[in-house]
Amino acid sequence: ASGGFSCPTPPDDLIIARILVATPRSFNIYPAQLGERSENAFKGTSEFYLGDLMLTVLRHETSHQFDRLLTTRELGLKENIRSRCTVDDNWLRAGVAAPPQGSGANAFFQANAIEILASQVGNQYLLS
Repeated sequence: ASGGFSCPTPPDDLIIARILVATPRSFNIYPAQLGERSENAFKGTSEFYLGDLMLTVLRHETSHQFDRLLTTRELGLKENIRSRCTVDDNWLRAGVAAPPQGSGANAFFQANAIEILASQVGNQYLLS
């Protein structure tokens, strides 16, 4: 992509390829470039704050890693939050999957529990 970051080719004596490899746990930041687009991560709420879309995706995908580290107690707390949320306005990201294209934030997060931390923490908390 034009203006995209790329690493220079390392000298033969550096074995950088052993460090810079994709793993099954890597994530995609799509073709978005820093400063190319912005989004309001608080859409559907009374708050408005624009953030760089590439950085939003990076924070979101990084926050997916938090799910891997949850203790049994924290998993229970997450499930407790999920079970108590019954309407779109219960979620910090109330604008996610908004009608008419989607079925609303509550239906989205109930069906996609893996997105709860990534969206609430990555898209909003780390942005603000």
